[in-house]
Amino acid sequence: MKILIPAYQPDKKLIKLIKDLKKQTDMSIIVVDDGSGEKYQNIFNQAKKLECEVISYPDNHGKGFAIKTGIKYLKEIGESDGFVSADADGQHTTKDIINISNTLLEQKCDIVLGTRDFNLPEVPLRNRIGNKFTITLFNAMTGLPLKDTQTGLRAYSSKLFDMLLGIDGDSYEYEFNILIKISENDLKYIQVPIETIYDDNKSSHFRPILDSVLIYKPLARFLFSSLSSALLDFILLFIFKYLTNNLLYAVVLSRIISSLFNFIINRNIVFKNKAKQNSH
Repeated sequence: MKILIPAYQPDKKLIKLIKDLKKQTDMSIIVVDDGSGEKYQNIFNQAKKLECEVISYPDNHGKGFAIKTGIKYLKEIGESDGFVSADADGQHTTKDIINISNTLLEQKCDIVLGTRDFNLPEVPLRNRIGNKFTITLFNAMTGLPLKDTQTGLRAYSSKLFDMLLGIDGDSYEYEFNILIKISENDLKYIQVPIETIYDDNKSSHFRPILDSVLIYKPLARFLFSSLSSALLDFILLFIFKYLTNNLLYAVVLSRIISSLFNFIINRNIVFKNKAKQNSH
């Protein structure tokens, strides 16, 4: 099991996190420098001195790209257990990171999601409303009872490496798209409560407007798929009833065609995946 930390222009919080982790676990730490630039190389050099593996590339691409870069490296070195992905900005405690990784190993599941409690009084109103709205919308469309759809603390089994590399998204929407894949592939997931930390987080690079648009795009595609399939089913029902004068035939035929239409839309628009689907 490895710890993967995607980092873009990090501050001293990253070094503190690494030091704390080194004191409490012997898991290897991999830091992905997402094109932070020369100004931040001192931080990454400190990480190297703390015996972290640092992967760097010149241009900034986004958190999703950084995670996928880390996964490619894990495949190359033959990681067999999986990894836990944590943010570099101090939003996750060492206790939670270790607990999430241990849960993956002990429960032998596909994904472990660290979930925050947005009802706590210290959660800013804007974050509470935004997260609850997204959670409600996501759950209604996918049927998954998730408690936190934007958590950055997650553990993944090595069985999912190929699938994870094929999921669309280079920025924050990548992790959201992974959640949609849970419903498509019927993956075994576990939700584990984690500490909810909100502070004046200047090292966070989430872009409220652009990244929110990217996150909501897959939900918009999902809504289009569901509504268009339902409309097609409704129209076909009347057409086949008129042609056959048999309600049972009409229901069966319309349901088969609309289900096939829904499958095609989901596969090619909603759940686009460049990699072959895994069976497990």
